[in-house]
Formats: sequence, structure tokens, C-alpha cells
Amino acid sequence: MTPTQVARRLRVSRKSAYAWYARWRKAAWRRCGPRGRPDGHPG
Repeated sequence: MTPTQVARRLRVSRKSAYAWYARWRKAAWRRCGPRGRPDGHPG
């Protein structure tokens, strides 16, 4: 589901949905690191 679809479903602006998505991605990257998993192992 894209941020645009989420915005439509939740009746919020696309800008708000994209801002939320960007914050979520940044937090996920911090938690998992560049390899993508919390334990640091790829895949």
C-alpha cells in the first residue's frame, strides 16, 4: 500500500502520509541498520 493510498483511506493529506512514512523508514533504519535486520545479519 502506498502512502497515497493510506492518505486516502485515513482521510489525511498526502503530505502527512509521506511525512509519517519518512519518519517510519528512518526509525526502522536506525533500529535495523544498513543490513536490514536488528541482529545485523543480511537476509
